[in-house]
Amino acid sequence: MSDASQLIAQQIAAAGITLGELTPVGNASKVYVDQQDAALQTNINSVAGVAASAQQTATGAQTTAGQAVVTANAAKGTADGAASAASTAQSAAAVAKQSADTAQDAADAAQERADAAYTLAEQGGGSSGPGFGSINGVQAAVPNDSITFAAGTGMAVSTDPETKTVTYTAQGTSAPGAHAETHITGGSDPIPNAVAGGNSGLMSGTDKSKLNGIASGANNYTHPATHPPSIIEQDSTNRFVTDAEKTTWNAKVSQTELTTHTNDTVIHVTQADKDKWNTGTGGGGGGTTASAIYYVDPAGSDTNDGLSTTTPFKTVAKALSVIPKMINFGHKMEIYTKSGSTFAEAVTVAGFYGAGSLLIRGSYTTSGSATISSLLITGCFCTVTVSNFSATSLFPGRNYVCYLEVSASIFIEKLTLISSVSNQFIAAYCNFAQIFDCTISNSTQTAISSVGSRLLSISNAGSSNGFGIRASSGGVIAKSGTQPAGTTAEIQSQGGVIRA
Repeated sequence: MSDASQLIAQQIAAAGITLGELTPVGNASKVYVDQQDAALQTNINSVAGVAASAQQTATGAQTTAGQAVVTANAAKGTADGAASAASTAQSAAAVAKQSADTAQDAADAAQERADAAYTLAEQGGGSSGPGFGSINGVQAAVPNDSITFAAGTGMAVSTDPETKTVTYTAQGTSAPGAHAETHITGGSDPIPNAVAGGNSGLMSGTDKSKLNGIASGANNYTHPATHPPSIIEQDSTNRFVTDAEKTTWNAKVSQTELTTHTNDTVIHVTQADKDKWNTGTGGGGGGTTASAIYYVDPAGSDTNDGLSTTTPFKTVAKALSVIPKMINFGHKMEIYTKSGSTFAEAVTVAGFYGAGSLLIRGSYTTSGSATISSLLITGCFCTVTVSNFSATSLFPGRNYVCYLEVSASIFIEKLTLISSVSNQFIAAYCNFAQIFDCTISNSTQTAISSVGSRLLSISNAGSSNGFGIRASSGGVIAKSGTQPAGTTAEIQSQGGVIRA
């Protein structure tokens, strides 16, 4: 390569620019750029001269080679002994031919360089023009102008003259400049953690742990519309209430009315009284609607209906409580107790009235009997019959085992009173009472007494009494058949009368 070609190549390489990177200046036609291109033309001519000289040298070498060939041929023709010289000459000719070829290659290369320089000159380049036209909008200002590639934040620049390349490498070690405006709304440098209900931001490690702990599909949870009662814990201040309990409570009288009586329509009554009113047993209702039989057995239960021997009541009192006080005409209300049973009850029959009748019998059949503690019949104005019982004790507060008072149409039958007590039987201020087929003994005072009552005593028996029968205070005893025996068989006092 010639010196001029090397100079041009070095200038291009020093600029770090390949021919393809240059931007032509001005028109691309073959118009030279003012007089500054004269120097470049001189160089081109110098290169052309060198190439011509090399061509002449090659031509001379070829001529010399030709002459050598002629001389060799002549020598060969002259004498066989000259063969060696001819061979030597032939070799010299070959060497010369090779030198000529090398020179020709050099000339061709020089011509190529010259053509390249010429092309560069046409495009406005060269040592007398700018080193570059425009790179990314940056224009060359003066000949031999240069451009610098600077590394930005976090970048590095490296060049390789061999490959004529410039390389940018991101370092990743420098903090970026402030750029909060490019963040999410409300962001800043550095980016803060997100705020619940506030600005968005980064997630904290704690929040990430919580997020990882959420089961897959948890966001698909649908809360049930109802819950079973079993999942709700009850305590002394929080408990379930049934509809029945709520209804019962709502129906109760308010505590204020109970304590202050502000409501004159509120009257305190017992459940028994309420039952009487609801069923007509207190005189305000319709009374009985039909005859009925109730059964009583000490082995029964007062929660039974008492309507059969398989579902008997436990007490006589319970049976009496379910019967309306008003017993209507033609209705016969009957209570049968199990024969041979003992009821530790002071039986009270009170307040029944009407045109119907009430029967209390100590047996399911007409035979047999049961035992009670004592008997009181008071305020009854319908037919009441008590039969087939034994009574053993004084009625509380009455001083008699069987006490009838202020009643009418009372019938006592097959009653056995044989305990050692002061008085056994009395009818006090009754309109009419009858005692029939009874056994009355061991009374220290009176077996049968009538005080202000009309009493009929028929076929009764007994012994060991103080007085057999006694009428006083205007009472009347009409006797028939046998009477209980006593130390004194009969006594009348205070207007009382005993007659047959």
